[in-house]
Amino acid sequence: LFRRIWGRTILYIIMMITCASFLANDDNPSDFRSVPWIAGLYLLIIIVLSYIFSYVAAKKYNAIREYIIKATVIGKDVNVSSPLMGNDEEEQKEQQEQNGDGSQTIVDDDMLMKKLISKFDELDVNKNGKLGMTEIAKLGEQCGNAFSASEKYAVFLLLDKECNGEITKPEWIMQLKKNKVMKML
Repeated sequence: LFRRIWGRTILYIIMMITCASFLANDDNPSDFRSVPWIAGLYLLIIIVLSYIFSYVAAKKYNAIREYIIKATVIGKDVNVSSPLMGNDEEEQKEQQEQNGDGSQTIVDDDMLMKKLISKFDELDVNKNGKLGMTEIAKLGEQCGNAFSASEKYAVFLLLDKECNGEITKPEWIMQLKKNKVMKML
């Protein structure tokens, strides 16, 4: 919950309410306490800025995902049927049953899978099977969305499911397939 910006804002709201509880003084109602007021206002500003930042970062994530889908050229050596990706016949049958539109879904998912793998391989210039912050920044530049440091971090946290500081190919595919259009990060 707290890896996402909107999750942290929930914590800030709770802290702001806690600050407001210190404002009440039953002994002397004319006693003004400036520290809780300042802390509460500071948290309110942080909450508003966090929501704005979360919205902007989500727009950049959506632009990156759209760029990958539209602009990625599929390489000749892309293999979708790798067991690493979990693309077996049972999963495909379940997907057909869930979506109800048969093989058309598999073709779309197959094409998406190939594009995601191809883009991952393109970004992984050192061929270690992992992407870092620099590769995510490079992706942002490719699609015309240069990241600020905090936006890059927010997108990286979304894609790094295991929280180990690296995005592996399964994480990359799973997160980009799962998180289609984000409203807030």
